[in-house]
Amino acid sequence: MTHAIGHLDFAGKDLTDHFIKLLNGRRYSFESKIERENVRVMKESLCLIDSEIRKTEDAELKSDETRHSCPNFTSYFIKGEPDKCSEILFDPKDIGRKIGIHQILADSIVKWDISIQQELCNNIIFAG
Repeated sequence: MTHAIGHLDFAGKDLTDHFIKLLNGRRYSFESKIERENVRVMKESLCLIDSEIRKTEDAELKSDETRHSCPNFTSYFIKGEPDKCSEILFDPKDIGRKIGIHQILADSIVKWDISIQQELCNNIIFAG
């Protein structure tokens, strides 16, 4: 089994940092620990993986700007940033990485006997 183990040096902090970068485009600043914690909480509640691949620009044009209130009563207006944040898992060049999680997974599956590859593909669960 160890022959097919893949590794991607990627963590929630990478997603939080990328979300901050996206929100900085709205002229927000996240310098303090509390502000960064607000972004982490927003990331965990808003940044989801969509099972349908969408064009980010189209999704952003269609989505409405929403106000997100944090536990410390700070509010932020967001639009398409949560969708863009999750995309770096699959297209990580914006954070200086070459390979996405989908490629690591595909590389791992092809290392198994061909007779079980389809079953492996049918049982992928993305969680975290």
